[in-house]
Amino acid sequence: MTGKVPPLLQVALIAAAVLAAQWLLFGWSRPAVPALLVGAALALIGSLVPLLATERFVRAGTTVDPRDPTRSEALVTTGIYRFTRNPMYLGFLCWLLALAVVLHSWLGLLGGLLFFERMQRSQIPAEEAALARRFGDAYQDYCRRVRRWC
Repeated sequence: MTGKVPPLLQVALIAAAVLAAQWLLFGWSRPAVPALLVGAALALIGSLVPLLATERFVRAGTTVDPRDPTRSEALVTTGIYRFTRNPMYLGFLCWLLALAVVLHSWLGLLGGLLFFERMQRSQIPAEEAALARRFGDAYQDYCRRVRRWC
């Protein structure tokens, strides 16, 4: 079993903390148009990639809840999973980076780094170990072909 706090909730909590700290420490300023455009592009990617991943999980009839990867019914390696083993986390990271860009905030970058490190050091290794036990050589072959993030 991995962490008890779902990654999506972790993203929401980090984003809320970044917004609160940014407002308390620096106040608000109107973002420049280029920042809005880059932020919108990152937010769009951050939405599309997890949606594509979820679609693949639903199609395969397996769980999207990462807290208990032993409940996985299928090893999904098609669609967006041909390019990254963790598209949902990649999308969530894009959301946090979009926030950092729009706010023009180093605090936002720290929030993104915090999320990345949490996933990289704790969540993903626990999931990978459970999936390796569940799917054996097929999962190991998949890991050799596809990178963790992109």
